[in-house]
Amino acid sequence: KAYVKKYGHTKVSQKLDTQEYPKLGSWVATQRRAYKSEQLRKAGKKPKTTNRISHIQVKRLEEIGFEWELAAANWERKFALLKTYVKEHGDTKVPVKFNTPKYPQLGGWVNNQRSSYKSEQLRKAGGKPKSNDRISDFQIAKLNSLGFEWSPKNRPAPAPAPAPAPAPCLLYTSD
Repeated sequence: KAYVKKYGHTKVSQKLDTQEYPKLGSWVATQRRAYKSEQLRKAGKKPKTTNRISHIQVKRLEEIGFEWELAAANWERKFALLKTYVKEHGDTKVPVKFNTPKYPQLGGWVNNQRSSYKSEQLRKAGGKPKSNDRISDFQIAKLNSLGFEWSPKNRPAPAPAPAPAPAPCLLYTSD
């Protein structure tokens, strides 16, 4: 709770182990694994771990905004940024190295979605992609709802800035 109050989120690094937050990172990771195990049990599947978490513990963590699936939450945040980008720029052709305070690492994320999509297409065709990256049909549908371009043509490079006007020249003559 103190960490959330100070930092405003529950995205705690698994390695976080400080005097102020002793072993918090490993504890948070354990809670996430336990939650995942409980979800599998509810679905009638056998989890890989014996970790448990009660519904009361889940409720208490959710009351402070605990995020169980960081990857899913991050995907949704980046998708929201892309949605804003599309409203401003009119397309999903985000340059790969596009990274601004308003759109942190959006270009890399968009590139990863395209790469993950190609890997999924290869898997569906019976091939073995080089990457383990995954993208769900639901995520593909959400991206398609924005008019996502899976194989965009290269965005033209921005026009170079005009050359500065020459400085005025003063002529000195001797009398």
